[in-house]
Amino acid sequence: MLLNLKTEMYRTKTSSNKIAKAIGISKEAMSHKVTEKTQFTRDEMFAIQDKFFPETDMKYLFASDKEVRE
Repeated sequence: MLLNLKTEMYRTKTSSNKIAKAIGISKEAMSHKVTEKTQFTRDEMFAIQDKFFPETDMKYLFASDKEVRE
């Protein structure tokens, strides 16, 4: 799971539905990407960072909890 992304969404009160609409994917697809069942495309990642979290480091924002635990 992308815990840092979830944390930033919670902190800024940004819903996954709002992000999904902004990058042109369904709410279900967004859920699958946040839980790492599928991956965000590079363009989606840049769009999310630019629009919603411009002050947040890309590597931090999209770090997998698998990477964080290691």
